[in-house]
Amino acid sequence: MKKWILFDCMETLIDMTDLPLPEDYARWAYEGSEAESLWTGFDEFYTDYRAACVEIEKELPRFREYEMKERYARILSAKANGSRLDELVKNMDQVFWKKYSGKCYAKDSVLEAVDALSQNHPMGVVSNFKIRSGVRSILENTGLLGYFEFTVNSCEIGWKKPHENIYRAAKELAGVDYGRIVFIGDDYGNDYAKPEALGCKTVLYDPSGAHPEAQRRISDFKELLEFDIWEEGKESHGQEKRQGK
Repeated sequence: MKKWILFDCMETLIDMTDLPLPEDYARWAYEGSEAESLWTGFDEFYTDYRAACVEIEKELPRFREYEMKERYARILSAKANGSRLDELVKNMDQVFWKKYSGKCYAKDSVLEAVDALSQNHPMGVVSNFKIRSGVRSILENTGLLGYFEFTVNSCEIGWKKPHENIYRAAKELAGVDYGRIVFIGDDYGNDYAKPEALGCKTVLYDPSGAHPEAQRRISDFKELLEFDIWEEGKESHGQEKRQGK
């Protein structure tokens, strides 16, 4: 039985030309949505947007996931109704996605490493993402989708990392125990500590060197080809260099 490699998506496999600020998520949905006239300007819209985010999070159990368009519906429900409400929610969803996805790309080092690793390991992607089918779309646009057997998107299963349900969903799709999975991602809690606690091997993608406490970390995807990611206690080539060895 083969061993699987599971990757996080954003800021691991996929980078963005401009890393969005919280305000950008609102602005990208607002501008060009044909709903701008319902507010006095972006500042008023952003106030409503932030309030909707807080309200939704308070209503949901911890780590329960929802779709981005639920934010838009919450904001717009006080401004429109019926078919007009549905139309404006769709508009915001579409204009946001066009701007967001247009900034996504995969580094050459990621493409090279994924291609090499795919020769010996089945692979999947597990991502916190609020756009249905968004992960698959980005991977397809960047030439990566064909390397992966499956994608697990938090808004599609209803739970986000670090809730165990999202890792369990990936494990069941892989058809193996956690001990036959390596999880690779950039978030220390979601992609390193939690999957490790479940029994996965884990490798932290840490290009900024923010987590020296991680025993297995890389600063560049090329390092995945330079050491055995399955070997217990093995430090990456990049980690050895950072420690001056």
